[in-house]
Amino acid sequence: MRRKDKEITDPIAIAAILKSCYVMHLAMVDAGNPYLVPLNYGYDGECIYFHSAPIGRKIDVLKANNKVCFEVSTNEKLIIADRACEYGFQYTSVIGFGKVRFIESMDEILKAYKAIMFQCTGKIFTDFDADAIRRTCIGRIDIEHLIAKKSGG
Repeated sequence: MRRKDKEITDPIAIAAILKSCYVMHLAMVDAGNPYLVPLNYGYDGECIYFHSAPIGRKIDVLKANNKVCFEVSTNEKLIIADRACEYGFQYTSVIGFGKVRFIESMDEILKAYKAIMFQCTGKIFTDFDADAIRRTCIGRIDIEHLIAKKSGG
């Protein structure tokens, strides 16, 4: 990172950012071209889970190349100034790199659904609709590297 003064290196602080956001932007490579999608997700302290329809472009791309980059951000705020070039933006973000694998173990699928629902609601759910589970697939991002940054404010 060029601006070391903005870098967050504390693993607890990085985990807190990942646990506080609701939308992750997932970047993939589709036949040599970038492809980016916003997704809700669940971070369990070790990996990131997301759910998806079992067919579609995102699934096809990830099956062809499971390497991904993802981003989450929070605390966004425009910093107002008197002159145009003095404006700024406050935010806290995490960028991560990893590989996606699709899980099939019912125990891990239920763990993923719990993580996703907790991320979105702050509530612990234990009962999930079996038909909904059958209509979706779960991706797991095994995180290889994280970069975090706090800018402004």
